[in-house]
Amino acid sequence: MLARAKAATSGKHVVVCASTTGTSCSTNVSDWAVGRIVFIDANSNNTYDAGDKLIRHTTGLSSGATIPVWGFANTYIAYGPYGGMSPLGTGKLKLCLKGATQCRQVIVDYSGHASASKV
Repeated sequence: MLARAKAATSGKHVVVCASTTGTSCSTNVSDWAVGRIVFIDANSNNTYDAGDKLIRHTTGLSSGATIPVWGFANTYIAYGPYGGMSPLGTGKLKLCLKGATQCRQVIVDYSGHASASKV
């Protein structure tokens, strides 16, 4: 939600991606539980590089947590300057903590709207 709001209010391309370092995007979709970054992508190349502005770095979740990802066209989630998905598409992320009886699923639709539910 932070990335979509930032894209819509700034009129800039904003990317969320898995990151093991906090300084680059990971190409491994299983790294979403390890860490994530959100950044304004100045040149819209979906890569965190010179000229981009880091908005947030989140470190990994507790041991045994998983965040499987489905449906997104790439290993990142990008929002266009209007707040919608760029490229258009939909996807899901599911957060499961070790030993939990329920997980949380987040569905992001083509407009960029995210909704969460228990699964």
